[in-house]
Amino acid sequence: MAHKYTAVLFANAAAAMAVAWASVAHAQLYAREAPPNSAFIHIFNATPVGGVNAQIGDKSQPPLLPYAASAYIFLPPGNFLIQAGSHKQSFTLEADHYYTVASTADGLQLFEFHEPLTGLKATIAFFNLLPGTTLALKTADGTTAVFDAVAPNTSAQRSINPLRVNLALFAGDRKVADVPPVELERRRSFSLFAGGSLAVPIVVWNRD
Repeated sequence: MAHKYTAVLFANAAAAMAVAWASVAHAQLYAREAPPNSAFIHIFNATPVGGVNAQIGDKSQPPLLPYAASAYIFLPPGNFLIQAGSHKQSFTLEADHYYTVASTADGLQLFEFHEPLTGLKATIAFFNLLPGTTLALKTADGTTAVFDAVAPNTSAQRSINPLRVNLALFAGDRKVADVPPVELERRRSFSLFAGGSLAVPIVVWNRD
């Protein structure tokens, strides 16, 4: 039964990831049209619930699919009310920062990054939304760490050489889950979200 449940969750996650990747052109268009000193923000639905209503300030977002992110939008710096489902919270956004709001069963959490400074590499952001578990992102054989130890409900970011590599998540020496394959591209940002539970982890990419 657990295997069947896992398969259903991964199928939903794969469909959500396809929709998220389809919004890349939309996000890029926003980035090109954004006035100087804009803040950029999107919402990630870190739950298996679909059709979640979302709003950023006065801008309504399309209903969120399970384990999927909305497209980035730009806003002037300032304080904005963010809503996803029944959760509401105000956050202060700064100029030239990129924000991800994770909507979990417990509420909203804001993650903040500066715009990547290099055009020569790919940028990876990793969000550990797995309760109570510190995770490492490594090559699938466990020999090389991309992120060595990311605590629960925190994130990390770095630039790496563009390549196609098999990755996995580890809790200590234990492999928690293989990461879906993705080809990292120069001058592109990729977000990796780990959610669900230790027994049934959900791992999805979003191409920002």
